[in-house]
Amino acid sequence: MKRLLTIVFLRIYAYNLGRNWRNSPDIACSDAILVMCMLCVVPMAPIVFFIAALTGPSRLQQFMHSNLMLWGVALAIVVPLFYWLTKAFGRFAETPERARPYLAPRTRLVSFIAMTLTPIACMAASMLVAYNIR
Repeated sequence: MKRLLTIVFLRIYAYNLGRNWRNSPDIACSDAILVMCMLCVVPMAPIVFFIAALTGPSRLQQFMHSNLMLWGVALAIVVPLFYWLTKAFGRFAETPERARPYLAPRTRLVSFIAMTLTPIACMAASMLVAYNIR
């Protein structure tokens, strides 16, 4: 699992290094960590909604309308995940050459498509779960 996450991170890092702006190793690395956090958190949304729905549709509606609970769950997931990702991948800012195999234009295009489609697919899954619960 760690190897898979490292490959995904290096693809995102390489994409960031290859862009025309914010492409210094430090900034590209921190941007890649933020994208990794998003790519890890967004797929969790359908899971959280599904678990809330299993406890009952009224509980799901209560969860959705309670800003405090929604923010609490989000922070309980995002903060530790961001800390872990920073600790695991922050060192790549010092070694941008590790991302060199993923700097080819075609590889960067594949990375961009994956970064774009993952959140869209997860939002669609969340809507599907929410629609089927009613």
